[in-house]
This record gives sequence, C-alpha cells and structure tokens, in this order.
Amino acid sequence: MKKFLLTVATIAIFSSPAMAEEYIVKMVTDKDAKKVYYFEPEVLKIQPGDTVKWVMVQDDIHNAVADAGPKGAELFSSPMLEEKGQSWSYTFDGKEGTYSYHCHPHAAMGMKGKIIVGKASKPEEMEGSSGHGKHSHGEKMKMPMKHDMKDMKATMGHDMKEKKEHDHDESKKEDRKILYWVAPMDPNFRRDKPGKSPMGMDLVPVYEDDKGKEEKHGDDHSH
Repeated sequence: MKKFLLTVATIAIFSSPAMAEEYIVKMVTDKDAKKVYYFEPEVLKIQPGDTVKWVMVQDDIHNAVADAGPKGAELFSSPMLEEKGQSWSYTFDGKEGTYSYHCHPHAAMGMKGKIIVGKASKPEEMEGSSGHGKHSHGEKMKMPMKHDMKDMKATMGHDMKEKKEHDHDESKKEDRKILYWVAPMDPNFRRDKPGKSPMGMDLVPVYEDDKGKEEKHGDDHSH
C-alpha cells in the first residue's frame, strides 16, 4: 500500500504544470546607439501563466501597448512610464499565441516588440487591435479639437514672442506664474515641470494669465 501511494505521489509531481515565471523586458533609450528606442529583448518566448515585467532603465516616456494578438484574446495596454526603475507587469494567462506590441510615443521610430506565449500564431490566427473591444489605446490618445488647436497655436505664438522679448522684458516675465507645461503638438499632454513631449519636443509653459484667456475663449465657443 505504501509503495502504491509513493508511486501516485511521484506521478502527481511530474505531471503537474511547471511553476509560472517572471520575465523582464527593458524599455531602453540609448541616444548613442543606431536605434535610439527599443525593447530588450525585442522577441520573448514564454509559457501560459508567465508574467512579463517591463522596466524603465532611464528617465524618459515609454509604454507597452499591444496592437495584435490571437483572435479573441485580451490585449494589454500599460500606463505611461517616465522614471528610471518604474515598471509594469502583465500575466499572460489567456490565449496562447503571438502578441505584438509597441511604445506609443516611439512606434514610428521602431520601438516594437513581440511576446510568444506557448505556440506562435499563424498569420490567419492573428487579429489587430481594431477587432478587440478591450483595447483602449485609441481612447487614451485623443486628437485635439479644432478650437484646442487654435488655442494651442495662440499659446505657442505668445510664448515665441515672449522668448524674442526675453532680454528687455525679463523682469516682467519673472512676475508671471507658470501653471503647467504642455506638449506643442498635443495640449492634452501636461506636466508640472519642464521636459520633453512624447514626440521629443520641448514642453512649452502655460502661464496663469494665459489660462484665464483660454477659459474666456472656451466660454466664447460655448455660446
């Protein structure tokens, strides 16, 4: 009887699935390299139940957004990471197959990756993000409205004028309070300090008196 129980226990141990593992993917910005923005490794093979952890290796702006995967699978979308050491994890406990993804701010510069869960998908087994209702990538990056673009251009023009008059109007400018900083091409991208936009452009300041003009302009549009 003891020999039988030992045999059953041995079979149970060797037939149980392997323990899930965690894999690291680095989000890299290397301005000295031929390819400045990239994921490392670019292609990663894992098993169902494993977790992938994306880690920032320097201060910048990166995220990981799936753009295609096995038909019917849930696609992942990370928040925007900005500081060295920040990370985001996702456990692939859904459908097996190939998941392709990119960094939204740097997709045009080739920052793309691929996660193969179990067996790789055939082309006909893949589905783009447009076929997945759970993919919120498009909702997070809203294009500015026409009146927002007009306000943005007005703000940019005002700031450029201020820059030209900087030498003889510095004392007046110092008295103005900066509310926040915005991306030149996307007024919805705001930060509380100077920095770079997702497109690599310098953020422009929005002053307290500029904000009042924007609010008045918005009220005029509402009538």
